[in-house]
Amino acid sequence: MKTIDLAMKYDDTGPLVSLKREVHYPTFRFETSEDHEIPKSGEMTIVFKKVEFSSREVDGKTKYECVVEVREITDMSKRDDEEKKPAYRETASALRKIRAEKMKSKSEDDDDDDEY
Repeated sequence: MKTIDLAMKYDDTGPLVSLKREVHYPTFRFETSEDHEIPKSGEMTIVFKKVEFSSREVDGKTKYECVVEVREITDMSKRDDEEKKPAYRETASALRKIRAEKMKSKSEDDDDDDEY
């Protein structure tokens, strides 16, 4: 089965006119009795049951809607880009430190020039 991209762009005909040109995704909400430490971004495998499906014509385009009942989350993993963020932050911090040292060094060099 091919991957289903769930990104939607709302246009002037949709109910959320103020959100046009922005990409939106459907949400999934659940409640449990324990903390499962879900990462900010990742991949999730679910077991589901399709409970409703419909289609309709809107401005000459067919729109499809499907309601699924999520029964289990069988696997979950962090996405690579989330794992790279700490390394990026460390690199950005190191670059800021180097820049500050260069600026300080340049300032000290400028002060030395005033002595002549």
